Parts: sequence; C-alpha cells; structure tokens
Amino acid sequence: MRIFEAQRTRGLVVAALLSAAGTAFAFDGTPSPTRINPSELARQGTQAFRAGDLGQAIASWTRAAQGGHTASAWRLGRMFADGDGVQRNDAEAFRWFQRIAESHADEEPGSPNGRLASRAFVELGSYFLAGIPGSNVQQDFAQAMRMFYHAASVFGDADAQYNLGRMYLDGAGVEFNPRLAASWLRNAAEKGHMAAQATLGELLFGGQHMQRRAIEGLMWLSLARQQARGVRDGWIISAFEDAFTLATDDERTQAARAMRQWRQTAR
Repeated sequence: MRIFEAQRTRGLVVAALLSAAGTAFAFDGTPSPTRINPSELARQGTQAFRAGDLGQAIASWTRAAQGGHTASAWRLGRMFADGDGVQRNDAEAFRWFQRIAESHADEEPGSPNGRLASRAFVELGSYFLAGIPGSNVQQDFAQAMRMFYHAASVFGDADAQYNLGRMYLDGAGVEFNPRLAASWLRNAAEKGHMAAQATLGELLFGGQHMQRRAIEGLMWLSLARQQARGVRDGWIISAFEDAFTLATDDERTQAARAMRQWRQTAR
C-alpha cells in the first residue's frame, strides 16, 4: 500500500518541486567533473571538514551529491539551512533538499535514502509554509500540504504528521478541521512526538469543537511534559500544568493509569 501510494503521488509531488524553483538543480551550470566513486568523494569531504578545510569539504560533498550520494546532499542542505560553518542560505538549502526529494520520492520507507527523503520533504514543506525571502520560493500552503502529506503518508514521518495536524488545526491554507487535525496529531503522538502529544492533549482535554476526552487529553499532556526541557518547551509545561490543575482527582488517577498502559504497549 505504501509503495502504491508513493507511485500514485510521485508525479504530482515532483511536478510541484519542479515548479517551485523554476529549474531543478541548476547549481553552477557546469558539467560534472570526471566521475569518481561518490562514496569516496563523501569520505574525502568528511576528512576535509574534520581538518578544517571547509571549502574542500563542500567541493567534495557537492561532487558526491551530484554523483548520487544522498547523504552528502543532505549534509549540504543542513549546512546551508543551519549556517553551519557557512553563511545561512535557505535558497541553497532548499535546492539540496529538493534534489533529494525529487530523486527519492518513492524510496522504501525505513531505508537510508528513504529516511533522508522523508526529512527532505518535511524541510521543503516548512519552507513553503513561510516562503524564502529574496527567492522564487513563495509562501504556498498547497505546496506545503503536498510535501507534508507525502512524507506523512508514504514514509510515516512524525514531523510531517504533526505539521499536517497543525495546518488543519490552524486553518493554514486549508479549512479548519479539528477532527482531521486530531487524526494526524494522534499518528505523530503514537510515535512519541512531543509537540504532537501536547497539542493533541490540549485539543482533547479542552474539548473545543469536538467531544471532550479529559482523561486521554491529560495522558498525552503528561507524556509530553515528561519530555519537555527548558524555555523552548515552556508552552508544553504550561499546558500540562493548566490541565492538571483543572482535572479532577479521578481524571488524574485514570490519566496516570492510561499513561502506564500506553508505555507498556509502546515498548
């Protein structure tokens, strides 16, 4: 079923990617250099990076990526997305993630290339949510939905499932649909995705726009709270504390029991 879904959606996804940046993979317009084993080039790039020769590392990884070495393309994409040793360049990062997604849209889920393709689709979806200033990658919720849906449905990516849930919950480019949001959030929450657990917990505990399920909601919030760390996760801590304060003693007891049972089955 996953393979069929990948084949069914790949044409639409690739067409969306091709239209996103005008022409695909026009990195420098020059022919590829004499072919060397991409794995060897990737190894040379890693050695150069460890030696502090960033220029040589990028050159080797670029040649490896052009030769089909997916991990090198991912490393370059992340480097430019994070500004890791180079000036941050989201348009350049987008092009590397685009290369991975176009080349590996129908990889086997769980395979090395499949895992990288899944992550690349999520990165592309995130770029489409906001757009990239100064580039021809504009904010496009429909494109973001396609990227997230492919990663979520074909590769089972928890981040993609969470992002789909948020889009339906926020009405971002799609009609507000809390039930569909809860469905996608649940898929991610079952995989241990902290933000999905917290968001689903808030939705179920509050019961807005859907039937209130306080015990399950508090369970998900409790699971998320146990993962929360520091200021960045402050909203999760606050959401848990608010729900815990409002919950009855019986709801707290049952939620704790449900959490123990979930942990046993999730092992």
